[in-house]
Amino acid sequence: MAVNMITTVEMVMPDKAKEYLATMGKNRPLSSRDVDKWCRIIRNGDFKTTHQGIAFNARGELIDGQHRLTACVLTNIPITVCVTRGLEDDTMTAIDIGKTRSIRDVISLTNMGDNVMWKNNSAIGMVRGIIVYGFNQNYRVTPSDIERVGTAYAKECEIVYRAAITKKRNKPTKVMYSAALAALMCGEQESDIHEFFDAFCYYEASGNHNNQMAFSLSKFVQDSLVKHTKIKSTHLYNLTQNAIWHFCHNTKSSRLTETKEPRYDVKQMLEKVLKGE
Repeated sequence: MAVNMITTVEMVMPDKAKEYLATMGKNRPLSSRDVDKWCRIIRNGDFKTTHQGIAFNARGELIDGQHRLTACVLTNIPITVCVTRGLEDDTMTAIDIGKTRSIRDVISLTNMGDNVMWKNNSAIGMVRGIIVYGFNQNYRVTPSDIERVGTAYAKECEIVYRAAITKKRNKPTKVMYSAALAALMCGEQESDIHEFFDAFCYYEASGNHNNQMAFSLSKFVQDSLVKHTKIKSTHLYNLTQNAIWHFCHNTKSSRLTETKEPRYDVKQMLEKVLKGE
């Protein structure tokens, strides 16, 4: 047990954060993705004061909280945190080794958690995927991001859940759910998405659509499973978007290809939602 350990709640200004960072001794490498995540949390007003804050050893060296403090400096926004002083050196080996709450764990504690859809990892993966592949592949997705997008596009998420995630045969992947969500966000019809996944999963043809694209995508995915070939997620996301577009617009195309630019560009829509606009 640490001797003379004292914890106080402080509002840390950016200049004070710089001073604290300057005292840091031995610590794990700074993660730019984690810093970006904390910057977004602070800018969006999602930063919460909890028992987990920043900590110093008995020599006054910072041993925990470098990512929060760096984000405080970069955003130039003060944060209110618990500050613990007087920790013994060996406490470093006990910090951040517990089980981290998954995004689903956190979502279950919000209003979204009352909807059975969000108890399904595939539904959460669908929203996470559209943020990563439709917005920024280096983006560190937080539970607040999932909640914002899932709430803003609740209807579209429900449609994909019913049309694809509940399918029992030749199940699509989370990446494909994300591509379908993008299509709905960009105006494709609910009935078309249902019929696309009926064609993909059950080879049920529809007279008003380019069924060959759904069949080809299904065969491509199933063949990769049989051959244990891993499909790059970005490739599958783009292939699925293009297949959905050709299916919905009943084109004459029969080649399963991906386009240089996304068929359904949702970047600006997601940017507004993630910024809380």
